[in-house]
Amino acid sequence: MEEESIDKPAKKRTKRDENREKSQLLILRSSLELFSLKGYGSTTMEMIADRAGISRGLPYLYFESKDKILFTILERHFNREKEMIAELLKLEHKTSMDFVDAILKKISGPFEDGPESDPCLEMRLIMNMMLLPETKSIIQDWVLRFQSEIMESYFQDMKKNFAKFGIEKADEEISYLRMIFFGFTFCRLTMGDEFPTQIMQKRIRSNYLDWVDSKTPGR
Repeated sequence: MEEESIDKPAKKRTKRDENREKSQLLILRSSLELFSLKGYGSTTMEMIADRAGISRGLPYLYFESKDKILFTILERHFNREKEMIAELLKLEHKTSMDFVDAILKKISGPFEDGPESDPCLEMRLIMNMMLLPETKSIIQDWVLRFQSEIMESYFQDMKKNFAKFGIEKADEEISYLRMIFFGFTFCRLTMGDEFPTQIMQKRIRSNYLDWVDSKTPGR
């Protein structure tokens, strides 16, 4: 006779659990702001505690070191990106407009909540660290992991769509698309509201649609 499985009730969250989560999020946000503003190397655990408005020993209760905070921030960022890519890969591009809108969604998605949102600060942090020799080695493995585990599946899907819409030399187009992603992100992060976002989105849409339409038989 098979044993009946009994589902255990979910453990009820206590006030202590909620306070712990709030403290962790506060520490992560304060760290992210300082890493982006002052640089990872110049930020100390004491500075993080002061910015968060908590005792200087509290960050060590949740994170054993500054490195652990950084890795937690990066893991959260990459998981968010992975979820976005997974959603984009589910989309079916029936028309060239669907295809181009999906590209724009990938480019603009992280900026939906403004330049001071966690995704934007995370991207600014990653770019800053990659550009500095003293921090590049710390973050390089994470970026390579991001490219191999997350972005490659997206670009492989893009190659299929390039072929579907008659765009030749898919590898060259992927390189161009990478450049658009990086350039758009860099300009948005450095120029803020001065960057003509809507104009650039319109230009990208127009360029791709004109190209796709020119490759479509009968047009």
